[in-house]
Order: sequence, then structure tokens, then C-alpha cells
Amino acid sequence: MFCQNCGQEYQEGTRFCTRCGKPLPVAGAAGAQPQSTPQPQSAPQPQAARPAPPVMPKFQGNPTVGELRRMATSWVFLAGALAGTLALVLQVMNIFSTGNSLTSLINTMISYMGYGYGSYSSALTSTINSMMGAYRGIMLVLMLPSILVMVGVWITFATVTNKNGGRMSTAGLTIIKVIQIIQMVGFCIFTAVMELFLIYIMQQFSDWYDDIVTACVVGMVVMAIYAVLAILLYVKTIGAIDTIKRTVATGAPSDKISGYVPVMYIILGAVTVLSALFGGGAINVLTGVCNGGCSILLSAFLMSYKKQMRMLMNGTYPQQPVAAPGYGQPQQPAAPIYTPPQPQQAAPVYTAPQPQSAHVSPGNTGELTTVYTAPQPQQAAPAYTAPQPQQAAPVYT
Repeated sequence: MFCQNCGQEYQEGTRFCTRCGKPLPVAGAAGAQPQSTPQPQSAPQPQAARPAPPVMPKFQGNPTVGELRRMATSWVFLAGALAGTLALVLQVMNIFSTGNSLTSLINTMISYMGYGYGSYSSALTSTINSMMGAYRGIMLVLMLPSILVMVGVWITFATVTNKNGGRMSTAGLTIIKVIQIIQMVGFCIFTAVMELFLIYIMQQFSDWYDDIVTACVVGMVVMAIYAVLAILLYVKTIGAIDTIKRTVATGAPSDKISGYVPVMYIILGAVTVLSALFGGGAINVLTGVCNGGCSILLSAFLMSYKKQMRMLMNGTYPQQPVAAPGYGQPQQPAAPIYTPPQPQQAAPVYTAPQPQSAHVSPGNTGELTTVYTAPQPQQAAPAYTAPQPQQAAPVYT
């Protein structure tokens, strides 16, 4: 404890200060005041929420970003996404319906065989049911890449329809790119295994069957050509996705999309539709038509994207007074072209009035000393004074 008069520290029970001699308060005495009272601590105030980041200038009113949003919400892109999604739903239905049909057919055959095989029919039925369950599981796993691709497409659509503006997300495009890379690696491994298998068959039958060797050689050549075309399509597709991601991230137009990509997907889509029309079963036909339609529509989107980006790069993009509304969006005026802010001119600095005259100081020859001369007040006009009457001349006497 400390003395209230001089601040000298003292031990409890001391009655007088050893420094100033003043009496010290006795602990527990009436009227004794504590040396200090702890102040209650105030509760911490909640921090204000961070304000939303401002829209980056290069994305606000940028015609490239506006064109991306318009094309990704167009009916072509939306129809392609809906067709791909419907194809996946039909494929799942086909897997289970095909499995049920095969199971019913096999069970019917076993029921006829049961009269001769007795107790073996029930065991065989159980085995067939287990195999069909495994078949459904394998087919669903093989559909997983296609499902993830469509998820990426819908994430991209949800991103461009966001009305908050600013930078668009590339998460959906990243998912599609990763799936394309995985599929390309898997296809390369499968092709290499099949080529090795054909080489093994040629070695086993090279001494007895020339026709088998010839068939294996033709198969290897056809498979190699198909593998080259497919791998080139994978590589060009990944490059197109990177181009679109770069445009989304920077806001700068780029038409570096190979025409090989949309052309090949249109050919594959047409082949898929034609093969489905000549196939059997309503579900198979609808699945093939939806798959082929998805490929054709998304290829048309890529071709339109390349054309519009090239127009933006060449400065020939037509400025329309009203932008075409996207799906579910009201018709709004087209966004103006972004113009960087011009530097503002600085306010003029006040300049004091310049001195009106200068004279030579008496003590310093040749040195000019500036003397400020205040404006002289004007003299007032003299008041009018009436003429005084003249005194008459005295009369001579």
C-alpha cells in the first residue's frame, strides 16, 4: 500500500508515514477508504461486418463479361444443359429396367430348368440376382464422370445468372476440365491395354491362323487412328476450357478455341442420334437423342462464343441499344462500354495580389526591396459653398 499524501510505500499495520509523517488509514477502521477501486471492464464491442468488396472496374460495364453472361444464359446453352441432364436420368432408368428385364428372363429360364435340376435352380437364381446388382453398381460408377460434367455445366449457369455482378466464378469450368483430364488418362490406359492384348493374340495364333493375324493388325490400326483423334479432341477441349476460364478471370476477349472441337462433337452427336433412331426401346431412343442433342447444342454454343469473341477483339462488335434478355431475366438496357476514370484537375491555388511598386532601399545600393502599396482612398468631393455677399463700399463723407 502507498501513502495518499506522498506516495511512499508502507507495510500493513503502520500508523504513520515514514517519509512525511502523516497518519495512515488503519485497515478495517470506520471511514477508511480503499486505495483504489477496480473499474469494471466493459464487454468487448462486436466488430462491424466487413463491407462487401467493390466491383472491380475491369468487370463493371465490360462488354466481354456482358457477352459471356448473355451467351451462357441463352436458349442454346440452356437447352444443351437440359438435354444432357435428361439423358443422364434416362440412362439411370435404362440401367434398372435392363437389369430387371434380364433378371426376369433368366428367372423364367431357370423356372423351366428347375424341373430337371431340382434344388440348383434357387441357388442359380440367387447368383444371377447378385450379378445383376453388381452390374447396376458398375454402370452407375461409369456414369459418374458424365454426372460431374453436368454438375459443372449447371454451376456455370448459376454463376452467370448471379445478379450481384463483379467477377464470375470458374468452379464449374474447373470441374469439367478435371473430368476431361481423368477421362483422357483413362482412355490412354485402356487403348494401351487393348493394343497389348491384340499383340498377344497375334503371337499366339501367328503360326496357325493368318486370318486372325490380319484381323488383329487391322484392329490395331483402326484403334490407333481412333485413339489419336480422341486424344486430340480431349486436348483441344481442355484448351477451350482454359481459354474461357482466362476470359472470365481477366475480362479480356480471346477466340483461341480450335474449330476441331465443335466440329467433332457435332459429328459424334449426329452419329449418336442416328444410331439411337435405329435402335430398340423407347428409353434407348430418347437417351441417344438427348445425348446427341446435348453435343450438338453445346458445339453451337462454342462456335457462337468464338465468333463473338473475335468480333470483340476486332472492334466490330455491334452495340445494340437493348441487350437480349437471358433465361429468367428481365429485359434491361445494354451495359455501356467501360471507360477508365479521367484524372480530375486540381483546384486553383489562391495567389495573393502582387506588389504594385518597388523602390531602392537607402542603405543597400542596387538591392530592390518590395513594398506593398495599399490602394489610396479617393478624396471626397468638396461640399458646395454658396457665395458670400460682398460688403458695400463705404460712402465718402
